[in-house]
Amino acid sequence: MQIRGVNNVIVGTGFVVSPTGKIVTCCHVVRDAGGQVAEGVEINVYFPKAIKSEQKAHTATVTACFLDHDDDVVVLQLDTATLPDGIEPAILGMAEGSAGNKFRSFGYRRLQNYQGLPAHGEIVDFAESPETRILHSDPVMLNSQHIDSGMSGSAVLDIERNLVVGVIAETWDSGESEKDRDTSFAVDCRVLAFDPMCLPLADAPSTPQPTINSNPTGEQPVSQPGIISNLNNAPAPLEEWVGRADFLKTLNQDWADPNCSIVGLIGFGGEGKSSLTRRWLEDLLHDSSLPQPTGVFWWGFYEKNNVLEFLEAALEFLVPGIDPYKVTWAEKVNFIHGMLKSGRYLLILDGLEVLQQEEGDDYGELTNLELRDFLREFAAGKHESFCLINSRAPLVDLIDFTTYTHRDVERLSQEEGRTLLRKVGVKGADNELNKIVADWDGYALVLSLLGAYLVDVHDGNVKYIREIKPPTASEPRYERVQRVLRRYDEHLTQAEKEFLTIFSAFRLAVPPSLFTSVFQGVLPGQLPGYRPPTISALDVLFLKLQSFYRWLIDRFFPNQRREAVRLKRQLNAPLADLRGRTFNGMILRLLNYRILRFYPEANYYTMHPLISAHYSQRLQKNLGVQRKEIHQRIADYYLKVAGPIPEKPSIESLVFPIEAVHHLCCAGSYDRGFDVFWERVLQGTSLVLTHELDAWDVSLALMVEFFPNGDTSQEPQVSTLAEKYWILNNVGLSLMSVGRLAEALPFYERVISMYPSTKDWLNMSILHHNLASLYAFLGKLEASADAARKAFNLACLARSETSQLGSLRRQGWTAHLQGDNEMASVFFQQAEALQREIDPSSKLYLSFLLGIHQADYLLRVGSKDYARQVAEANLEIYQRKNWPATVSNYYRVLGDLDADARQNEDAREHYSEALKIARSISERSILIEALLARGRWAARRGDVAAARGDLEEALNYACTGGYRIYEADIRVALGWMHLANHNYSAATVEAEKARLMSDEMGYYWGRVDADEVLQALKQNF
Repeated sequence: MQIRGVNNVIVGTGFVVSPTGKIVTCCHVVRDAGGQVAEGVEINVYFPKAIKSEQKAHTATVTACFLDHDDDVVVLQLDTATLPDGIEPAILGMAEGSAGNKFRSFGYRRLQNYQGLPAHGEIVDFAESPETRILHSDPVMLNSQHIDSGMSGSAVLDIERNLVVGVIAETWDSGESEKDRDTSFAVDCRVLAFDPMCLPLADAPSTPQPTINSNPTGEQPVSQPGIISNLNNAPAPLEEWVGRADFLKTLNQDWADPNCSIVGLIGFGGEGKSSLTRRWLEDLLHDSSLPQPTGVFWWGFYEKNNVLEFLEAALEFLVPGIDPYKVTWAEKVNFIHGMLKSGRYLLILDGLEVLQQEEGDDYGELTNLELRDFLREFAAGKHESFCLINSRAPLVDLIDFTTYTHRDVERLSQEEGRTLLRKVGVKGADNELNKIVADWDGYALVLSLLGAYLVDVHDGNVKYIREIKPPTASEPRYERVQRVLRRYDEHLTQAEKEFLTIFSAFRLAVPPSLFTSVFQGVLPGQLPGYRPPTISALDVLFLKLQSFYRWLIDRFFPNQRREAVRLKRQLNAPLADLRGRTFNGMILRLLNYRILRFYPEANYYTMHPLISAHYSQRLQKNLGVQRKEIHQRIADYYLKVAGPIPEKPSIESLVFPIEAVHHLCCAGSYDRGFDVFWERVLQGTSLVLTHELDAWDVSLALMVEFFPNGDTSQEPQVSTLAEKYWILNNVGLSLMSVGRLAEALPFYERVISMYPSTKDWLNMSILHHNLASLYAFLGKLEASADAARKAFNLACLARSETSQLGSLRRQGWTAHLQGDNEMASVFFQQAEALQREIDPSSKLYLSFLLGIHQADYLLRVGSKDYARQVAEANLEIYQRKNWPATVSNYYRVLGDLDADARQNEDAREHYSEALKIARSISERSILIEALLARGRWAARRGDVAAARGDLEEALNYACTGGYRIYEADIRVALGWMHLANHNYSAATVEAEKARLMSDEMGYYWGRVDADEVLQALKQNF
């Protein structure tokens, strides 16, 4: 949490140490925030990780500080007796026994644009107290490169003991000296137990660091034969690899450590994380003294950022021969985790930052909850497999696991940078090369680009580096890359610039097969700025003689340098005119420049993301009609290679059609893009993407493509009014499905306000039906009932019996939530009668969500046998259809029925199936319901640990998404959990919160359930 001063400026860090809101920070931080350290002083605090935005900003009051001692700690009391949702208190312990252990911390130091960063290092030991201070305990000396201003008040978490043993208070300023530059000091948490602070310390004995024995038999180990690997989007090993020997050795220790499951390599883009990882992998596979992996799986998220595609590829790698189209998503995830336990697999996830929050309070958090759950389960699992992750942003979702290790990838040293320049081909004295390394701060990507530039333009002569002005200290790192590339552009040929500009339009890696169909002949003319000169007939004759002379020289006196000059001259022609060897020569030049990358295992090319961004700006700014033609040709290529639609598609099989939709929209061909989306991605009314694959996040991303520049405040760019309705409605439905309820509501309201007089009754009925569902989630039950009535009336105008059926079900469910069971029964019976009219041969029970809500209603009113008939019949139907969200919900209903009948083993099995499926899809409400149901069952049985895990996770999702109706139910279940744990005050708080919320919403069953908890509390008191 942040400690804030005047004008809400962050002055330091603090951390919570009790469920009742006690906070620990440093005295000098409070002084910086409020000017005085004394009981009663009030300061501002801020919780960036609080789930609810209204719970982030608070005040806190000083309640305890030392008057006669100088220990730099103070205790604050939050302005509320309960912690913000999502905030957990630290467990304190003494620093005695922590010497030599690794530690982890997090605080609000600033690093250029980043503020709120992790730190790690070693707890050295106790230092003697300075003579000028009177201390309760000697300060704790720390060794870390990451502690700086803003970290004061941060917790020191001993990773081995899993206890917070210190409070960071001071960092040593070594000036220009290398000596002790990484030294800092912390206050021993032992002093927090002294009067007047009196905080409890956990009695947790120190546990020694495990001894690594990778060769227990004493025999000479050898690399395991037949290691399976999938490196299809891994970079090729660098020929000019330099240095980082100590870092590679550290990674070997992490790999051999049985208590380390995941390592995050974190650093700026261009620092060499991917190349470092590839070098470590090569060394590992050739080092017989190290344990060898059973298999290696590399996945680059810059090239392929779809999480479902990643899981499918991992499944096919781990379970050879499996058909991913024939298993559910839950089975896929289950298979993957099962196989990870069967051997020592190595997973490498490169470029994960594309799926992390880039700024704000949630910086570093994963945006895809399915991937977050997968990695957290990997970190918590009992297996020998290992995951290495490369990212620009810290992996804050894993920081609470002691099996996770954060490693910073920093600048090249002077020697390493100098060696890199020499290997690239730069010539000069050591001091001249050292100056380049120092001027450009050892930035690996820039040094490679500078070296390649000097070699190509000036034959490697280091003296010409003066052409590129060195950066200032304040210049952002990524701007340095752009500046070097702008210098490159001055020397690249016309064809090379055209090629790179087109290349930047691709989101996927580019195979050589694309070159002919997309790159050659794509531009109807040259890039802006190129004007072919007008020449006379005499000039033409001179040029022909000059060309003949050069041919004679090259033929009889071959020279590599002259050949390079000749190629460069040829490349000044437009890209469309290049053929054969000349085109291939251009590709080789771009590879030598380090601008283009080739992946031989997968046979495709990519660019570093920072380089791609540079040429993408050129594409957007300088090309109009040509840019659209580029995207049109790319889309045509993807549609050509996509092939026929498989009978049971997967996300991987839809990648090319999805890319075609993206490029068609970029080309301005919105109508054709919508046709491809409907026919090839959704596959018409089958709705494969959203119903079978439950990929609502992918659906949302594709819908945004239809708005100009992704600005959803404007109108979709399709031609027909019906398609505009459909897109706006589907954006709302996708947002609602992925748990972004507040963002969904404006899209529904927008359609209603924009098209008040439309006669498209059917689409307007569907929209009001979705709006009724959204209002129910938000706890606006009156609004939900009103929207459901309008949906039914519009369905009648449209003469759509199917829409009438859905609207009747929604009216019945809302009436049930409001406690009007008589009307609920009428609506459900009308819906059943209508379904029999629509299809007399069908089952008698309502299907899809109609059946789920009917079953829940029947269980509440005591018709349990009928509820089971509805659930079992529909489960069978939707298992055949392979609709995972619906299947999960019916398993959850069966679990509720089993729990009510006290058939605990059946309940456990059904809840587990429901949760496995729910975790593998993107529909947030399904996961909340599964967690709530299993957690509630555990709470009522007195299994506090199991209940806490499920219910706290469910509460996190419910509060983040705004599902107030679920939040009330979860708080009731938490009340039962606390009651079982004899924590009566916490149980009362949760039950009263649920009761208040239910009153506000008009949620009848929330009031009934909350009152039941409160009545049980009265009996216990």
